[in-house]
Amino acid sequence: MNNDVNSQSINFKELTARIITSIQEKNPKFIKQFKDGITKQLDEDDFRSEFYRIFSLNYNVTSEEESRIGRTDLVVYFSKDNRSIMEFKVLGRNDYKEIINQIYGYLTDSDKEGYILMVNPNRNSEIVDKYKEMIKKTDSGFVSNSFEELEVNGFKYYKSEHNINVLNKIIYHFILNVY
Repeated sequence: MNNDVNSQSINFKELTARIITSIQEKNPKFIKQFKDGITKQLDEDDFRSEFYRIFSLNYNVTSEEESRIGRTDLVVYFSKDNRSIMEFKVLGRNDYKEIINQIYGYLTDSDKEGYILMVNPNRNSEIVDKYKEMIKKTDSGFVSNSFEELEVNGFKYYKSEHNINVLNKIIYHFILNVY
């Protein structure tokens, strides 16, 4: 069972990376409109919908599921007892700096990991260092020396561990660069 859970997690990360790469290469309508100045800002809902559509081909997925502290963006069920939560944020908008505390609050005692997709809408701006510093803030429960850079099929993503309410949780961070 544990190997199955690990295998599902690896496949999920690979699929997440593929979706991001596809979005970056194909520029869906909502990104084209943003780049052309037709719309002034990107909407998390558009990204969530893209991921929902593709994830639902392989997994049982819910969107905007009610939790004890709010609505989760996506909940992906690998099985009855194994799920992952994915939250979407656009850098610089709303409460993006609180994303670690937000996703941690959505995770239950039985959830081992969560996923964050941070959209970088900035032209010519590398955000990895800024983002890394943001997630290492002490109020995010960052566990010292837990930040790792990982790679799947040439796509870099990040892993950190956080402890806010006694339990350690692993958070995987994916960055989607619009430009």
